[in-house]
Amino acid sequence: MIAECTHILPTGKKCLQFALRGQPFCRPHMDPERRRHSEALHYLIDGIATLDLDALLEALIGLVEARRRKQIPPSHANAAFVAALDRLEVLRAVMHPEMAPEPATPSATNTSGGVQWNQTLPAARL
Repeated sequence: MIAECTHILPTGKKCLQFALRGQPFCRPHMDPERRRHSEALHYLIDGIATLDLDALLEALIGLVEARRRKQIPPSHANAAFVAALDRLEVLRAVMHPEMAPEPATPSATNTSGGVQWNQTLPAARL
């Protein structure tokens, strides 16, 4: 039986590469420096979920600058941006409950036999 890499990616998904023979990780994740960067990103993503709006904006500026200088790989920047967008949605719902999206509901007008989901988003405010 071939073992899979046991590394957990910044997105929270498990690496799907084959592990090296007798090792828990694939070749890229055997590098301790790379695993250290990944652990730091996990810590950052967990921290983003607790930031207020001002701190979140500062973190986003730092992420953009780090990515622009190629200090972090695109996949790590993407995972951090997704976490920041999730946090922005939470903060928006707290600050402006009337702007929170309505939950998706099945449409009664679907004639194809399947369920069609509609989601109505509020108009953007300028």
